[in-house]
Amino acid sequence: MMYNMFVGNEKGASAEGVPKRLTYDEIQSKTYTEVKGTGTANQCPTIDGGVDSFAFKPGKYQAKKFCI
Repeated sequence: MMYNMFVGNEKGASAEGVPKRLTYDEIQSKTYTEVKGTGTANQCPTIDGGVDSFAFKPGKYQAKKFCI
């Protein structure tokens, strides 16, 4: 009986589908109310440009603004 009450009412599901992927700067320019309920906060930002590979040299590194 409880099961039927929740079918079709999944939180975060949207009739429009997956929200448009945004860059880090686009996400930072939005207000809380613009992001709330859109699913945008659940996605890692896209990276514009970049390279296919990067050779790390020996040393110490810090990961900042890391998203997986």
